[in-house]
This record gives sequence, C-alpha cells and structure tokens, in this order.
Amino acid sequence: MTRSLAVLVVDDCEEDAILLVRALERGEFTVRWACVDTPEGMDHELKESPWDVILCDCAMPRFDCLGALAAVRASGLDLPMIVVSGALREEDAVEALRAGARDFIVKGRLARLVPAVERELREAEHRRRHRATEARLAESEKLRALGEMAAGIAHDLRNIFTPLQLHMTMLRRHLAADRAGLESLDKIDRVVAVGAEVIERLSGFSRRNGDHVPIALGDVARSAVELCRHRLRRTPHVRLTLDESPTPPIRICQGELTSALVNLIGNALDAVADIGTVTVRTCADAEGACVEVADDGPGIPPDVQPRVFEPFFTTKPEGSGLGLAIVRAFVERHGGRLSLETSADAGTRVRMWFPACSPTQAAPASGGAGAASGMP
Repeated sequence: MTRSLAVLVVDDCEEDAILLVRALERGEFTVRWACVDTPEGMDHELKESPWDVILCDCAMPRFDCLGALAAVRASGLDLPMIVVSGALREEDAVEALRAGARDFIVKGRLARLVPAVERELREAEHRRRHRATEARLAESEKLRALGEMAAGIAHDLRNIFTPLQLHMTMLRRHLAADRAGLESLDKIDRVVAVGAEVIERLSGFSRRNGDHVPIALGDVARSAVELCRHRLRRTPHVRLTLDESPTPPIRICQGELTSALVNLIGNALDAVADIGTVTVRTCADAEGACVEVADDGPGIPPDVQPRVFEPFFTTKPEGSGLGLAIVRAFVERHGGRLSLETSADAGTRVRMWFPACSPTQAAPASGGAGAASGMP
C-alpha cells in the first residue's frame, strides 16, 4: 500500500535528488518533491507548500544544512530534517544534530533512508498530537478559570439587580399617574432586562447542574425554532427552516441545549440580515447525533475566524462576546464536539455533535419526522 509523502530536497545536484526520490518510491511512497539550493528558494517553498520531511545536503556553494535548519526554525514549522551527504565528516554530523537535524545518512548508502523517514513521520505525528492535547488542556483550564470568575461576577450582579427591581416596582406604583415617569421606568426596565441576560450568559460558563435526561434532538430543534420565530416579523424576507432527520436519543440538559441552539440561530439571523435563509438541521452518524445551524449569509472574515469562540470577543456593536464561548463550553461539558465551517460564497454552518445514549440509558423519545418544514 503506497503512502503519500511531500519531500523538500535541499541539494545543488538534481541527479542526487532524483536518486533520493527513487529510493523513497521503492519504499512504497508516492512522492511529491521539489529541489532547492539557495536560501531564497527554501524560504519560498516553506511558505508556499506543505512538506512532510526535508532531505538536505551538508554543503552547497550558496547554502549548507545549518542555514537550512535556521530557515526551518525561523518559519516556525515542525519539519524533520535528515542530512544526506556524500562526504559527511563526524564533526559536521555532530554539529548538525546539535542544531536540530534528526539523522544523517551517507548518499552512497541509502538503505536507512526509508526507515529514517518513516520514524520521523511517526515522531512528527506524535508531536502534533501532543501539541493538540496541550492546547485543549490549556483552553479547558482557561474556560474553567473564566467560569469561576463569571460565577462570582454573576452572583454579585444578582445581589445588585434584585433590590433594583424591587424599588422599580415600588416606583411604578407611586408614579401610576405620571406618564413621563412611567416611560422612564420602561427604559430602565429594558436596560435591566439586558443586564439580566448578560448575567445569565455569565452563569452559563460554570453551570453544571440541571437534569440530564435522554432526549431527541428533533424535539429541541423544533422548540428552539419556535422560540426564534418572533424575529422574523421584523425581517419578512428572511426564512427560518427546519430539516429534521431521525436521531438517536442523547443524554443532556434540555434547557442548556435549547439555550445554545437559540444562541446559534440568533447569530445566523444576524448574519443574513434583511434577506436570506437560516436552516436548522438534525442528523445522525454511527456514534451520535448532530444538530446544526446554517445560513447563506456573507460568511465570517478570515481574520475573525480564529477568534469566534474566544470569550469576550465580538464584532457586534452591542455584543457581549460570550455567546459562542458559552456554547462551546456547554458542548464540551457534555462530551460533544463543536465545529464551524464558513466561506464567503456558502455562508456559515455551526454543528453540535453529541454521543448517543447507551441502550441502558436511552428512553423512548419522539422526534425525527424525516421531512423538511419551512417557517417563513
């Protein structure tokens, strides 16, 4: 079984490069390769193409392996480099290994080339997984710390808002005949309602209670769509549709899931603005159930995409930057996965996936008509 391999050869002799490529092909690799022998050529290839491994000659008229290693370090890429030279002195080999080369091979004896490349591919994959795990742990710890902070802030804000709401009730009784006063209280009411929503979102970071019961995603999707229908009155050219397929039951807090889905639908409706379609869709795979919200809006700009799930980051003038971060924290708490796809010509799709209940946990659940319905 052949394996694909992208190799950047740093050598001033293209015939030697071809010999290296043929040795790899005999090792059942399908090789995509390029050959460079200058710093400028290497910088260009590192920026323009993805590579799996670098095979580098020790010394060339305008370049050497130490310069190549420095270029790789400057690029920030984790690319294993194997020095392949026809006349490699021991002191040169030691210096190259100290500088970051992974191995050295004599050109006339290429029997070790394929095993060395295979080893470096395995180790590079191990490092990649290790970095991904560390990044997930760091992000989890960040969300945990934010959750603790948010819970404390929400508690203090509730202590402020509760007496404020009581005094507003008393003022409304005293100002029953004062139209201007009542209008001012209405404005305060709206501000307090916004504040209460922010408190609820802050609480979402650390919320871990609630009944976890087997439910069908279709039931929650219908409920969330119904809750968002009122927004369509202001935008008659926007359609909100539900495309429901059967799904296995999942064990989850229904209230939190509904809140997360309403949040995603709200974002999608904001994205399409005055004209477009938002589709809520349920589906299933071999291990779980998915619910996604897709819009045909302008998509998320590339410079914004890396930060959309970052707490307190928002592009909305009146946004809190908490919505998507809370959705992600909720999904991960329930052992699920959250994914986002976006492009300028296809809009944005956000998907929540959750593992299915085991047979002993599952209970009869409705949902899954298998037909699409539109709510204009």
